[in-house]
Amino acid sequence: MFKALEMWKQFQESDAAYIMKQLLGALSYCQTRNVVHRDIKLENILVDALVESKRNVKIINFSNAINISNKKAGEIVGTPNYMAPETIEGEFSSKSDVWSLGVMAYVLLSGEYPFDGPTSDDVLYKIKDDECNFDGNFLSNFYTLNSKNMEENFRRSKRFNYKNA
Repeated sequence: MFKALEMWKQFQESDAAYIMKQLLGALSYCQTRNVVHRDIKLENILVDALVESKRNVKIINFSNAINISNKKAGEIVGTPNYMAPETIEGEFSSKSDVWSLGVMAYVLLSGEYPFDGPTSDDVLYKIKDDECNFDGNFLSNFYTLNSKNMEENFRRSKRFNYKNA
């Protein structure tokens, strides 16, 4: 999927929605089996065709996956740009993978990461402190969806805090 994004820079909303629906279905299947992938990212998504309008996708690389019925996940693994705040603190749940899919949706639509920085530590700091990047092309696609209010709510609301989820 990463190569597709490099080729197109960003996806159309309808294409991203189609891809995300498939990925949410795959994660739902994993959740019913108590499996958390722990490294959902573009590089771990296979696309069956780069030129068709409806692309089928598959999640790959379950080398970091765990069964959460054991409760403790052990070491912190994953790719910083996609990590959920609780993952940084060593807590894993199916919500961590859903967060990563949200980051992926943002990247597909904007061509950039919502949390980015020159080093991994900078990225992790921004994730923990809710310093999301709402700049660039992403918002221009969503002004009709009242994105100014979304940004304001994101910055102010405690309901976006994973501890309150």
